[in-house]
Amino acid sequence: MYTHDLPTRRLARRPQWDYRSPAAYFITIVTNPRRPLFGTFSREGLTLSIAGEVAFETWVRGDTITPNIVTLPEESIVMPDHTHAYCGSSTRTNPNCETPRPFIVGA
Repeated sequence: MYTHDLPTRRLARRPQWDYRSPAAYFITIVTNPRRPLFGTFSREGLTLSIAGEVAFETWVRGDTITPNIVTLPEESIVMPDHTHAYCGSSTRTNPNCETPRPFIVGA
């Protein structure tokens, strides 16, 4: 496959927003093509696969993996084909920033 055969994606970034500034973000990551790579549902609930456990642990330990990122694991969820999470960025001048309060920027 050549790159000119790929569909054109709409950029989700706001051109006037400085993504280097400390802020809170709501992130959704979806598997392609929505394959249940992270786990399965049953009557007992969600059973995470190894990939799902890795995704969950990444959100839980995010602060130690990437020191400039503040994760909110209690606000994160891993589903069979996607994951949602809140995270925020800190700066070198304010590395111990409080968890940023989410606010709506609009996309």
